[in-house]
Amino acid sequence: MRLCVTTVVDGVFQNYTPLFILSLLTAYPDYSIRVFVRDDPGDALLAGMEMLDGLGDWAIITDELDGYPPCHRVGAFLRYLLFTRERTERYFSEFDYVYVTDGDMLITRETPPLHVQHIEHMKAIGLPYSDIMRHGTPQVVTGLLFASQEFIERVAETVEWYDAEFRVRADNVLDTAKRIPDERLLWQIIRDSCICEPPQHIFEDDPLQERLSDPANFRDQVFRPWHGVNIGAGFAKPARNMIRLDLPYRAESSRQIATLIATPLGKACAELLTAGQQQALARSLKGG
Repeated sequence: MRLCVTTVVDGVFQNYTPLFILSLLTAYPDYSIRVFVRDDPGDALLAGMEMLDGLGDWAIITDELDGYPPCHRVGAFLRYLLFTRERTERYFSEFDYVYVTDGDMLITRETPPLHVQHIEHMKAIGLPYSDIMRHGTPQVVTGLLFASQEFIERVAETVEWYDAEFRVRADNVLDTAKRIPDERLLWQIIRDSCICEPPQHIFEDDPLQERLSDPANFRDQVFRPWHGVNIGAGFAKPARNMIRLDLPYRAESSRQIATLIATPLGKACAELLTAGQQQALARSLKGG
C-alpha cells in the first residue's frame, strides 16, 4: 500500500510546510508527501527544504499551479483541482491512495494508522473515498479528503472542467465570499461526477467533530478525524472552542508535537513560522 499526502500552500502558508513535512514523516516515515506551492518559495520554505533534505519521500512542486486569477483562498480551492488526468499521471499514479489535507495541519501517529482508518471508513460507507457532509452547512463536505485511485479516475473529467473554468473566471465559478467555498467546490466535483455523497454529520451536540475525530471510531459512518494538531485552530477566539485537550486523542497529538518541536530539527522548523503562527501553535498545544 502506497499513500501520498498532498496539499497546496501559498503566501505565509509556506512557512508551515517544513514542520508539516517533519511531523508527517516522524509519524509515518513510509508515507510520501507532495506539496504544491503557488508562489516562488520564500526564505522560510527554502531554509526548511535544506534542513529536511534526505529525510523521507517528499517533494515541493513550484511550477504546476501558475495561470490562475487571484481570488480569496485560491490555494484552498486548488487542492481539489489537482486530480486532472495529466497531474495524476505526473504526481499521483504510483500511489494507491491520496490524502488531501490542510497546509497548517501537523500529523501525529495514531492506532490504527491513518491509512487503515480511512480504508476501513471507505468500506463502512461503501464509497471510493472517505469524507462526510458537514453538519448545518448544506451541500458541503469537509476539506479533508482520502481518495482512492478509483475516485481520482472518476472525478478527472469533472476536475478538468472546473480547472479550465477556474483559470478564466475564478470568482464566477463559485461564490468565494461564502463560508468554506472550497469545500463546496469539492462537493460539486463529487456531485457532477455522479458519485454518491458521503454520510451527513448528524450530531448537533458535536459541532466541532469531537466524537467524530476519535481514532477509535473509524468504523462509524460519520467518522472525520483531524489526525493531529491544526495550527490554525490556535487563531480561534477563544481558542478553547476549537481545541479540547481533555480529549485523550487530542492530548496525545499535542504531546507528540511538543516532543517533536523540542528536538533540534523540530525547533528549527518551528522557528520558521511567523510570530503569530508560533503563538497559534503554542495555543494549540496548550488547549487555549
